[in-house]
Amino acid sequence: VSHDVYKVYMKELNPKMMPYVMNMQAASQEKNTAKKDSLNKIAAAQSKEIIASFKTLSKANAASPVTTLMLLQFSNIFPEIKENLSSLYEGLEAGAKKGPFAEFIDKTIASSAFGQIGTVLPDFTQNDINGKPFTLSSLRGKYVLVDFWASWCGPCRAENPNIVKAFNQFKTKNFTVLGVSLDQDKAKWLEAIKKDGLAWNHVSDLKYWNNAVAAQFGIQSIPASFLIDPTGKIVARDLRGADLEKFLATNL
Repeated sequence: VSHDVYKVYMKELNPKMMPYVMNMQAASQEKNTAKKDSLNKIAAAQSKEIIASFKTLSKANAASPVTTLMLLQFSNIFPEIKENLSSLYEGLEAGAKKGPFAEFIDKTIASSAFGQIGTVLPDFTQNDINGKPFTLSSLRGKYVLVDFWASWCGPCRAENPNIVKAFNQFKTKNFTVLGVSLDQDKAKWLEAIKKDGLAWNHVSDLKYWNNAVAAQFGIQSIPASFLIDPTGKIVARDLRGADLEKFLATNL
């Protein structure tokens, strides 16, 4: 059955895909601006037609895993499909949501939805500076800046005075900070906390870039931060310099 569905897709989409790909390649190599624009316009019209055909086929074959495979492939080719991956996938039936392609799409959707403004930041627990477990949700009811940093990170240390200033200004107004460190060396971590005057709660599993929370949250570089409201919802990300202070002054 899958083989037949695949044939249907190929028969319908292949004749449209070939000219589209040729135009895209020609446009990328074209030096003349007017010709380049013209080729891009043709390709854009072709991509609209391909996407429309794909949507029609995916509705007709909503239970087939072939549709899941096609959705995955097309999301890598067409930004419009990538942006609507979640809703297109949702429209498929149970039979199409099993197997490796479905698992890959599930993961892709989960990671792209992570950390969006308005979503709840997942709870986590790590050991504090005294080796005792500390949980993010114990700070519920306050605005919390969850700040990913490390003693060895120059840009983080340069940002610390801004966070200290905001903390001192708003700590009596329902605001606090939770530092999550990507340190390996406990002594250096504690020394940096003391030296920079970071008078808030700190946690770390001392596993460097393998910090479990950093990995779970997809942190690729530091400093990185999430500002959450008293219910745990993300209201801002990566506020640097005076932006944190401005945001708190407006919202607290």
